[in-house]
Amino acid sequence: MEVANFGDGVHLKGNADGPIQAIMTPGARLSVRLAKWVREGGFEVMAIRAPTVKEGGERIRVVIHEFNSSEEIVGLKDRL
Repeated sequence: MEVANFGDGVHLKGNADGPIQAIMTPGARLSVRLAKWVREGGFEVMAIRAPTVKEGGERIRVVIHEFNSSEEIVGLKDRL
């Protein structure tokens, strides 16, 4: 289930209320580049790609913790 669309094939997939979020990306190269760019903005995310997931299922993994503030979550959204 698509929850939010960030454009260029990048979208949030899954349960928007859960702590682990998958930001789906079209391709491993974009996953790695986008994860690096988001980390440079001060957010800890990981690119997940084959062989961990099937080709075509590349994503950026985001974990939202209880201690994350609303401002941090909005900042991550804005960075994406």
